[in-house]
Order: sequence, then C-alpha cells, then structure tokens
Amino acid sequence: MKLTIEIGNPSEVEQLLQIFSTLNLESIHVVVDDKDYHAKEVLRKLNRPIKKRLDIEALKKEKNYKGVNRERFDQLVKEINITEPIELLMSQLSQ
Repeated sequence: MKLTIEIGNPSEVEQLLQIFSTLNLESIHVVVDDKDYHAKEVLRKLNRPIKKRLDIEALKKEKNYKGVNRERFDQLVKEINITEPIELLMSQLSQ
C-alpha cells in the first residue's frame, strides 16, 4: 500500500514523523522535495540504524540513567508509614 501526503510547512514533517513513530511501523519511506532543506535535515537526524541487539548497560549510559537512590527510597517508605497488608492494597487497585 502506498500513501502520499503533501506537506507545505516544515514543522508538519516533524509532527507527522512523531505520529508515525507511535504506530510501530516496520518502515517508513519519505520522499522530500529537493528544495525543502529543513525537512531533509529533520529526516537526516531521524534516519539512524536500529540496533540488532539491546545492550542495557549501554542504553543506561546513553540515557544517563542513575537508578533509584536507595536511601531516599527507604526514607520515603518510612515517611509514608503504610500499615495495611500488601494483599489489601493490591485488591484495592482492581476496584
């Protein structure tokens, strides 16, 4: 199936690609007018190869993930002072 969409405003390219990214498509083929420099730059930034293997440690480093501050987490747990059993709390989620 082929879908053709004409875009007049360069910001529409970014909006359209954001919509496409949520659709879990296998691939998207975009043809841009040679004169539309902004659209070509947006596509160039987005066009990067998909990694075949997911490396969690590399992803954490790339996203600057710090993890949970265990001391702060434990402090919050104490401050909340939940006394109900976990089974009761879980059953209330489905109500």
